[in-house]
Amino acid sequence: VFVAIFTQNNSAVRGAWDDGTAGNIIYEDESRYNYIAVRQWGSERHLKLNDGIGIHSVYHPDTLLSQGIWDYFLLAPTFRKEGFGNSSSTNSPENLIIHDALVIGLAAGTVSELLTKIYGPIPIVGVELDPQIIEVGRTYFGMNQPNLTPIAADGRYWLAKQPASAAWDVIAVDAYRPPYIPFHLTTVEFFQLVRAHLTDDGVLAINVGRTAANFALVDALTATLAQVFPAVYVIDEPGPADDLGNSLVVATAQASTLGQFQHNVATIPETLPAEFRHFAQTAALQARVATAPAQTAIFTDDRAPVEEIVHGIILDFFAGP
Repeated sequence: VFVAIFTQNNSAVRGAWDDGTAGNIIYEDESRYNYIAVRQWGSERHLKLNDGIGIHSVYHPDTLLSQGIWDYFLLAPTFRKEGFGNSSSTNSPENLIIHDALVIGLAAGTVSELLTKIYGPIPIVGVELDPQIIEVGRTYFGMNQPNLTPIAADGRYWLAKQPASAAWDVIAVDAYRPPYIPFHLTTVEFFQLVRAHLTDDGVLAINVGRTAANFALVDALTATLAQVFPAVYVIDEPGPADDLGNSLVVATAQASTLGQFQHNVATIPETLPAEFRHFAQTAALQARVATAPAQTAIFTDDRAPVEEIVHGIILDFFAGP
């Protein structure tokens, strides 16, 4: 995950720059796809891959939220028109806004764990390319929720093999080989495939890396998504002005409005944890309608220059203001 990489004493996702060497290594091995390491501070763990700079999963057994971009995926269901308590279902209100989810880029299960904590034991399918990472998730990250079905496969290839009837309320994409998103998960053709497997009121959410000033990759993805989806939004995770950061890009299968999202956040039932409700209300202030520059390139399977754009982001970051 190309994530804002910070550490501090009480939460290793915020604070000083993490150079990939902090913490105690409690596991390391080389799989067919990755060099894998698990680093630990007290009870908190990070999944590190390859060069060790990116954080792919975090494990906070003593806290509700992850303190990172993964928490923002919890907002994806609140972009659905159904909202809280608008269904005739007899389920409890907190389960009405999302009934199932697909995670492409499961890693060690941070997103699936958060969805389960907040929305209950909804069926979740998690697709992860590296089967050894799935085993690491089970052993070191508590990725043993009965409602989670982990699958070792390429996310796009696996989704293309699913029957037309397979559909999810939320599809979350958090697949990275730092600092790049695999190009085949950024194109019009991929997003058309995703939309075909969303429910009528479904939502797609993607973690996208950036700096405080360079939103080139965010713009490219929002412009591409706008070719397929009627509404696209961005929620920027706050962070230091001189560091790398992340945004959650959200696209809805139906026409929607920012006001509808804000209403859903404002009406989160009190049966859900106060910590989540406070986070959602604060994060919602960062949400905006996506407005990519007019000349932004549209990514297709024939041309998706992800690496070129990411290289520009990195150069800008190291060049400074």
